[in-house]
Parts: sequence; structure tokens; C-alpha cells
Amino acid sequence: MNLNKSLMILAFVSTFVWASDSVEDPCNVQGGGVTAGYLCVEEKMKTADMELNKTYQEAIDRISEEEAFLRNTWSKTELVAPFRKAQRAWLKYRDAECEFAGISSTPSPWQGVQVGECKLRMTLDRVEYFKRVYVG
Repeated sequence: MNLNKSLMILAFVSTFVWASDSVEDPCNVQGGGVTAGYLCVEEKMKTADMELNKTYQEAIDRISEEEAFLRNTWSKTELVAPFRKAQRAWLKYRDAECEFAGISSTPSPWQGVQVGECKLRMTLDRVEYFKRVYVG
């Protein structure tokens, strides 16, 4: 049943995008409904993902420097590999947490938008965390 709903929503979103002649910001569409919600969150996620990747790389650079410095004293110091592992685990956590939040919130077409908004919120929080702890 969920697969059928997802396919219907995807078809609806695809049709909306194909039929749209103007390039209007989906976040400012009056009465855009679920389709505009999906498109809005998708656009915001693109920007958030780029920022996450940028701050992640800056964090890797700083952690690499710390690792090199610490290896002068402790030759087996490993900081970068565990940091990468932690980030991969965080991505899995974010996705699982948001899927749960979406499923538990409402059985409607808005469920997917809520999942996307959750991922967006958690991604932006992660960017701020990287900036505060590693990049700042």
C-alpha cells in the first residue's frame, strides 16, 4: 500500500513539474499543496546538503591537522577514520529517525513532506554543529 501511495505521489509530482511553464519558487506558491511542499523541501535540501558537504570537508581538514599533530606524540592516533564512520552512522540515524517521524505523524500525502522537513532540520543542525565544534 505504501509503495502504491509513493508511486502515485511521484507521478503527481512529476506531472506537476512537467506541466509547469513558469519557474516559480515552490516555497512561495499559493495553494501549491503537497506538490509544492515536496518541491520546496527538495530545493532547501539541495542547499543544505551542499553546506553539509562543505562544513564536513572543513571539519575533515581540521581533524586531519589535529591527527598529524597528535601522531608526533602518539603514532597510532586515528581521528579521521572514526570521524568519517561517525558521519556515516549519523546519516543512517537521520534517515531512520525522519522516516519514523513521518510514518508516526500522519497517514497522508504530507507524510513525505514531513520526512523531508525532518531531514532538512537535522541536516541544518549538523551543519551548525560542525561549524561550532570543528570549523568555527
